[in-house]
Amino acid sequence: MFTYATKITALCSQTGHLVSFSGPLIRAISRDDAQRWCDNNGFGYCIVEGVIVSVTQFDDEGLIISQTNYDRVIYN
Repeated sequence: MFTYATKITALCSQTGHLVSFSGPLIRAISRDDAQRWCDNNGFGYCIVEGVIVSVTQFDDEGLIISQTNYDRVIYN
């Protein structure tokens, strides 16, 4: 299984412009499976973007707090 990033696009309530936000991370076998999971579980407004390789959190000084490595990347 892979971990997929999602994107949410919405209108900004203050400016009226379209803006994008990061959505939830989805574990699935394929990109299509991840999108299907979103559509069937109340996250149909999310668009699956791509595979996450790792997530790193830094402190205020730029030092690594934690790093999570996900699955390998498959290039299509």
